[in-house]
Amino acid sequence: MKTKRRPGRPNLTDDVLSLLVDYRAPSRILYRMLNGSYQREWSGYDLSPEVLRATLSRLKKIGLLEQDDSLWQLTKRGLARIKDPLNSHRKALPASEEKNMIVMFDIPERDKKKRAWLRAELALRGFTMLQKSVWFGPGPLPKEFIKNLDTMRILHCLRFFTAKESDIA
Repeated sequence: MKTKRRPGRPNLTDDVLSLLVDYRAPSRILYRMLNGSYQREWSGYDLSPEVLRATLSRLKKIGLLEQDDSLWQLTKRGLARIKDPLNSHRKALPASEEKNMIVMFDIPERDKKKRAWLRAELALRGFTMLQKSVWFGPGPLPKEFIKNLDTMRILHCLRFFTAKESDIA
């Protein structure tokens, strides 16, 4: 059975890695998921224990995870992937905030992965695409997000404007 993935969402690999970083008792959650006692749909996937076992095995094989007894842990390489802004593992934020910001960007073709990352991040933050490089959503953007843009050397390609939805509609 193939996993179902929501558009604009990270892949199962990133979700599993983020589980090991973001949750308080990741090994307990993984154990319950592997035994089928964790019934909640997780991160947009209809996830069976078999799919999770195969994913964990693959991540161990490529060096992102290691297993000590029955505990799964991130390797240095796995942690580096999580910290890389291009491999963001962010979850969708509540879209209840008032939309008051326009983000425009012109990112060169050579940085198309960064452009795709930016579009996915804006969508996760509740922004709506007006054009491919013009987005409207809630502001202000978090300092961490702006720092990631600067680290990726694309901050200079973006412009931010404040607006009301009545100004745009």
